[in-house]
Amino acid sequence: MQISIFITIFALLPCVIVARAEKPTVIKDSEAIRYVGKEVEVRGRVVSVTTSPLGTAFINFGGEYPNQKFAGFIAAGSRIATYDRLTLFQGKIVSITGTIRLRDGKPEIEILSADQIKVLDSQTGGEASLRNFSIAAKSSASGLTFLASHMLRIPADVPMRDAIS
Repeated sequence: MQISIFITIFALLPCVIVARAEKPTVIKDSEAIRYVGKEVEVRGRVVSVTTSPLGTAFINFGGEYPNQKFAGFIAAGSRIATYDRLTLFQGKIVSITGTIRLRDGKPEIEILSADQIKVLDSQTGGEASLRNFSIAAKSSASGLTFLASHMLRIPADVPMRDAIS
């Protein structure tokens, strides 16, 4: 009896380890510097979205460049890097998942797939991925709700590096 319980537990252990590995640790943007080299989900409010002269897009958290606490970046030439509506992330609570690395002493994650970034809706607890990003802006004066939806149309199985225009 004890042997069969041991075998069952031993057989299920890899399933538990794999399930745990699928969900990265969730951290605040201000904590990113402590997780260099680790795969995490960084959450925080986007302060600014900028594009370099060469076309690389940066989603800055915790301060404007060069004083940001954390940044997500999308390489120049990527279809999404030149998308004008990236600026809609500004002021939103966003999560970016990936491995943190340092660039010029600042933590960042390279965004290669639209699945790595999500806009979190702090009011409802919901989220929208970058593939099908929707923003609802309510006007208290008129009671109207404006909805901008489907910002990007990239198939789910296409990594960002393959979605270059």
